[in-house]
Amino acid sequence: MLTRKNSTTFLLFLLCLLSGKLNFLFAQEVWSLEKCIERGIEKNLGLKGTELGLQNRMVSLREARLQQLPTLNASVNYGLSIGRNIDPTTNAFVTQNILFGNYGISAGLPVYQGGFVQNNIKYNRALTEASARDYEQAVNDLSLNIAGLYLSVLLADERVEISRKKLETVTAQRKNMERLVEIGSRAAADALEINAKEARAEQTLISAQNNAEQARLQLRQQLRLESAAVLVLQRPDDASFRNIENESYTAEQLYQIALGNQPGIQSAERNVMAADIQKNMARAAYFPRISAFGNINSRYSDAAKTPTAFSDRLDSISGNFNGVPVTFEFVNKVPADYKTISFKEQFKQFIGYNFGLGASVPIFNAFNARTSVQRAQIGKSQAELALETRKENLRLQVSQAVANVKAAIKEFDAAKKSYDVTRLVSENTQKKFEIGSANSFELTTSQNNYAAAQNSLVIAKYDLLFKQKILDLYAGKKIR
Repeated sequence: MLTRKNSTTFLLFLLCLLSGKLNFLFAQEVWSLEKCIERGIEKNLGLKGTELGLQNRMVSLREARLQQLPTLNASVNYGLSIGRNIDPTTNAFVTQNILFGNYGISAGLPVYQGGFVQNNIKYNRALTEASARDYEQAVNDLSLNIAGLYLSVLLADERVEISRKKLETVTAQRKNMERLVEIGSRAAADALEINAKEARAEQTLISAQNNAEQARLQLRQQLRLESAAVLVLQRPDDASFRNIENESYTAEQLYQIALGNQPGIQSAERNVMAADIQKNMARAAYFPRISAFGNINSRYSDAAKTPTAFSDRLDSISGNFNGVPVTFEFVNKVPADYKTISFKEQFKQFIGYNFGLGASVPIFNAFNARTSVQRAQIGKSQAELALETRKENLRLQVSQAVANVKAAIKEFDAAKKSYDVTRLVSENTQKKFEIGSANSFELTTSQNNYAAAQNSLVIAKYDLLFKQKILDLYAGKKIR
């Protein structure tokens, strides 16, 4: 049994919990189309892969530019030589273990490469720009896909609302019919028919709700949201359904505009430029290559020694002087002790420099240069064909998009007229039914026609809105 204190605590807990739920409901985030697109661009894995490809091309461009700089390398070798070796002090062979080291710095600079280096920079710049346009095209394609899913959710929500209103209307009719049956104004069979109609309306509502949840699930997956995340979408206002007649394009006008702003076309144009530059790069193999070089070298060995003490040694030379044998004796200073020359002294003693120019002249390389040029020419022809194919596809797509919008306008106008007419007929039949001058069959028929007209109008409305987005894309406008 709860005490008064415990009851108060429990009540406060419930109030806090309810307050938190209400705050959550009121603080639900509303997702606009622009926000959905931004989220999709940020989280899409395929787009991240395209972005990494662009970064890779940027690295290649930077690498091509750095090839203009000289190269500078240092080398250090240190080891032990065992057995018979050359004494660096006497250049005589000795049998002893020698610690040795070789040190050097080398530099190289390309002087003339047949234009290969500069053309390689231009080539990688063109490919980098093509990759950037490919990324923009991928963003546009993803944005259009998200817009389609976004509008599908709104369309499904509209159908749910239509089904709910129809169910409310049928439920009110059932209650009214039950009262009429009770007072004897209607037969019991009419009540059964209304009950069946209400059951069908409930089934239609459940089906519409399932379709709406499925559409939301697809949008959540595209946005990489949790499956349980609440997704409240912003509905388009009347301004979204602008007067397209004032913004209409002919197919040729829109095609010319799209040629200048579609990233896919711009990417194909850069690929043609790259292919043309690659042909010049292949021709560089016909020319000699000249480079400058320079080296600094020195060495060290523990066998390199210098005397530290000397001793006297009596030496003699024998010979003949005027036919008389003679011997000359003299005192010679010879080393009595040695020490290893220091690293610093050896480095200075053995240091050497060399520099110059080197040339490589192509004479015969099994026609590799000619083959490379021919292959580059074929690559350019393929790139030009790809560009023309994209232009032709763009022309067809633009023509189809313009035709689709014109047809969607007509369908929307027709659906609006049908909606207005069936709404009036349904309202009129409802009034007749309430006073008994219309039967339930006539009422059901008018309401079914009205519901069908509502669905047709909603479908036509969002179909028109989506096709407007496609025109915006070709016109170079941002989808929002």
